[in-house]
Amino acid sequence: MKKGLLFLIFVCITTIGYGCDCKNGSVAQNFKAHQVVITAEVIGLSKVFYRDDVYRIQVELKVTESFKGGKSGTIKIITGNGYGDCGFHFEQGNRYLIFASLSDVYSEGAKEELTATVCSHTGLVDKKSKQIKVVRNLM
Repeated sequence: MKKGLLFLIFVCITTIGYGCDCKNGSVAQNFKAHQVVITAEVIGLSKVFYRDDVYRIQVELKVTESFKGGKSGTIKIITGNGYGDCGFHFEQGNRYLIFASLSDVYSEGAKEELTATVCSHTGLVDKKSKQIKVVRNLM
């Protein structure tokens, strides 16, 4: 019984260690830390495989407003699949406030891509009106 309990505790502790470790900071800190800050509608989602068993999510976006980074039209970003890799869960048809940065985290060092994670103030536009006001004041 004690061995089973110790095993369970060990599994829980080691699983927690692999999760996403976010230090979100303020909206102003996020604005400064990210190369691209936009509002955009998700118009497409697809899996991008880096190895046979490792995939990320490519998000195709129609930019509706650009606050930083000069993005317009249609762009693509990469995020994780959401299984402890800090990936943000985007849904097609929804509009988001997005804080994105160039990073090689999801390509495992192969190339830098524009990425978005849960470790920012990225979220649905409808739920981010206060953050959008702050971002507009920072421009």
